[in-house]
Amino acid sequence: MTGPESQASVHEILDSAAGLLTDNRANIATIVTDARTVVADMTQLSKRGVSVVNRADKLMAELATAGGQVKAMLAKEGEVTRAVAQTGELIGRMNMLVQRTEGDLDITMTTLRETSANLSDFSISIKDNPSLLFNNKNPTDDVDR
Repeated sequence: MTGPESQASVHEILDSAAGLLTDNRANIATIVTDARTVVADMTQLSKRGVSVVNRADKLMAELATAGGQVKAMLAKEGEVTRAVAQTGELIGRMNMLVQRTEGDLDITMTTLRETSANLSDFSISIKDNPSLLFNNKNPTDDVDR
């Protein structure tokens, strides 16, 4: 197994693999760059999602506080008007928050759907034709000839 014939065969295989890697270095670099871009995009989307959740948590805390305040005010006579005013302010702030985050959520969801579709297409392409990772010619090149 360690004879000259086996060693020559191993060297031939290693030279062939090195050639494939050299020939496809640009494709591999592009795939790695695209993967890094996808990871960066997903990281940004995660941060936006966390921001929205944090804002919603803050709003829920304000609602709980306001609810307690309204209850206390309603227990006292003559403070109903003030409770109604504060509730109106709270509803106004809630509307503002929803309006501000609605666009962010729509953009985030659209970007996530597009990224998911791209990753799915990429995965299917690689699953159907793993040699795409090593070939540096377009699969349609063979059809045109």
